[in-house]
Amino acid sequence: MGFCILLLIAGNETTTNLLGNLLNLLADLPELWQRLRDDRSLVEPVIEETLRYASPVQRLFRVAARDVEVSGQSITQGDRITLFYGAANRDPEAFPEPDAFQLDRDLRNHVAFGSGIHYCLGAPLARVETKITLNVFLDRFPVLTRGTVPAERQTTSYIIFGFDRLPLALKAA
Repeated sequence: MGFCILLLIAGNETTTNLLGNLLNLLADLPELWQRLRDDRSLVEPVIEETLRYASPVQRLFRVAARDVEVSGQSITQGDRITLFYGAANRDPEAFPEPDAFQLDRDLRNHVAFGSGIHYCLGAPLARVETKITLNVFLDRFPVLTRGTVPAERQTTSYIIFGFDRLPLALKAA
């Protein structure tokens, strides 16, 4: 039961924040919104770049399973550690010009969904939900702009990167 609750909550909140982060970016990039409407082959790359650029999960906590050294730093079995996925996705050695939103980069190595045995079980579902939702918005709304009040980032969790409020204006066809 606990595992099912974890999947439901984790999948809901992270996908919601992925969609919010994506629409927030697109509200400031009207030319990209139009390109997406005209060329749906760009939908998946824009989702992947959003995952890298504005990862809904910024960090997670772990306990070291064994002694290890990482970049000259000793970590002892049992140490509590924090993995900063958001920072890893902005590493200039992995992603040239990491602070630029670019659809033409190699995105196979972003860690928005973790990696290895800790890779997110719901990653394929999150991608499909986001793809379907974005395509519906693109079909229905020729124009996406900011709302009349400012957006507010959530600040209650250091783990999640998303919004408490994201007012947007969508013009119907």
